[in-house]
Amino acid sequence: DTLLRYWLAAIVLIGISGFCWHAWHHQWIQGLQVMISVFVVSCPCALGVAIPLADDMAATKLQQLGVFLRSTTFWSRIRKVKHVIFDKTGTLTLERPLLVDPSAVTMLDDAAAKALAHLTNGSLHPVSRSLLEHLGGRGQRLLKASSPLSISETAGQGLELLDGSDHWTLGRSGWKVVDSDASAGSTVFSRNGQVVAAFRFVDALRPSAVSALNALQKRQIQLHILSGDAPEKVAAIAEKLSISPQNAHGGLLPEQKSSAVRDIDQKNTLYLGDGANDSLAFDAAYVTGTPVTDRSLLESKSDFYTLGSGLSFLPQLFSIAQARARGVLHAFLFALSYNIIVITLSLLGMMNPLLAAILMPLSS
Repeated sequence: DTLLRYWLAAIVLIGISGFCWHAWHHQWIQGLQVMISVFVVSCPCALGVAIPLADDMAATKLQQLGVFLRSTTFWSRIRKVKHVIFDKTGTLTLERPLLVDPSAVTMLDDAAAKALAHLTNGSLHPVSRSLLEHLGGRGQRLLKASSPLSISETAGQGLELLDGSDHWTLGRSGWKVVDSDASAGSTVFSRNGQVVAAFRFVDALRPSAVSALNALQKRQIQLHILSGDAPEKVAAIAEKLSISPQNAHGGLLPEQKSSAVRDIDQKNTLYLGDGANDSLAFDAAYVTGTPVTDRSLLESKSDFYTLGSGLSFLPQLFSIAQARARGVLHAFLFALSYNIIVITLSLLGMMNPLLAAILMPLSS
């Protein structure tokens, strides 16, 4: 838009200048013909039409891959990206981790099962969803038989509720529990500070994660993991994906994630995350994306969101951006060459308004 404003201003000045020059030499009719020809034959359509068309075609290609853009400045920024930063759970791995020992849920007494159902029912965290699924029909019956309870969440730590005199928590190891040594690396469910159960999960990588990240590394893009999950789990995922251990960090709070992104970012980072604890990191990153479409917080802040479970779109994101840039460059070079030629012919008096009126739509 800025370029077109200057373009049109320049065309007006060139046309009027051509008229004035011929009028100064007492060629009023010739000057009028020159001015009209310049105004008619000059065509910003290669910029004003072709470039938005290139944007739409590129966006359509992304949609075929399950990627949907929300930002009009995405294309100019994505080509500057040199660092791709991932959250782990739900981003590099499938959204719902697998519970190693389902009996840890089934053996809970009714009071504990009811508290766990309340804690997980309103949560969108992948671990909460997995636990609610394992509670199954029992959890739903307990929810229906009890009154709603107020749940509070501490981002990056966990959930808690008060049920009468009992204080229940579900969160990372060491959070609001008396003794967490035995449950290190687990998601801990506690009652009044005492561990009731420790849930261990295993992660499954998203489809095509290995090949997609290998393709990014071939493009000389550095890969990072910033996760609130246990450092040993992050290290295991990083090893599977051939990400340098120095670039894989676990046990981070939201503020620490944001700080780490700011340390990396030189207006060249892409951050991919899926949870509320990624919100501050989103604010610090240059480009953002999320695989989540049912949580308004990140979806509304991201430059793009994705559908589907795989990561194969990632290297193609950069390929399409390069193709779109080539299309824009070709359109610009054509517009520049065409306008230099026809405006020069017009100023020399070799273009009449009728020919100009024919050439302009042909050039479009």
